Amino acid sequence: MMRAVSFFVDELLWMLTWGWYQISLGLIISWLVFVFFGRMRSLPAAILVVGSYAFAILVYFIFVAGLFINFFQWKFIAGDLPKVFSPLDAAFILGGIYSVLQ
Repeated sequence: MMRAVSFFVDELLWMLTWGWYQISLGLIISWLVFVFFGRMRSLPAAILVVGSYAFAILVYFIFVAGLFINFFQWKFIAGDLPKVFSPLDAAFILGGIYSVLQ
């Protein structure tokens, strides 16, 4: 259980620190896909993209911060570190989490 909690907290920290470029790139690419392949107008596509990303980020943050950190009282203890993901792996995993939540 603690490995799962640590994994989700690590991904939350990745999202809050280095994951901002991923969000901006995802917003742009998703908007382009909706406009050109989905043949949506620009404004509804932008509202849909921003709304879906905001929902995914908010739900993930509330889930991790509210449930794992506050409810389970998870604390970081330095010492034996679990497997550390490379930036590319962390970005792909965070993208998968966003995709599931959207």
